[in-house]
Amino acid sequence: MLHAPVSEKKREFPPERWAEIARKLVHELSFQVVLTGTSSERNYTQSLQQLIGNNAFSVAGLFTIDELIALVANTSVLLSVNTGPVHIAAAVNTPVVVLYALTNPQHTPWKVLNKVLYFDVPASLQSKNEVLRYVYHHVMEKPLVMPSPDEITDAVRLIASKSGFFVQSTV
Repeated sequence: MLHAPVSEKKREFPPERWAEIARKLVHELSFQVVLTGTSSERNYTQSLQQLIGNNAFSVAGLFTIDELIALVANTSVLLSVNTGPVHIAAAVNTPVVVLYALTNPQHTPWKVLNKVLYFDVPASLQSKNEVLRYVYHHVMEKPLVMPSPDEITDAVRLIASKSGFFVQSTV
């Protein structure tokens, strides 16, 4: 399951990168990719589906919250930015790989099998919270770069295999 839409621009991951990652999951790991979101995000997930191609399915807006929870509970791994479905996954013990915009790092880990891959937030979108700003400016040694599609695919492969999901590489 891939949840790409965000409610805040600072957590946004580029659609072209999402598509590249999803194509790798389809071709290298033989995954089917289910794209989730709300009904207002349907155009976004359908565009993403077109970029990905075969074995990608947009289901944005098709489910009630109860049905979405059931879908998350029955997926092998959730790949998402730091947003609501990650918290649902933690609640139902679904493994997660999170592309985490460095916004609120105190919200991790989720006590579920996970891999967190941080990426930087543009200065204009960084938190105004003084504690978070201090941590960002005094603890971070250097700016974070977006994780590569290979890093993300490797993280999904690792989490899926650790969770008992058989992952066979086709490469």
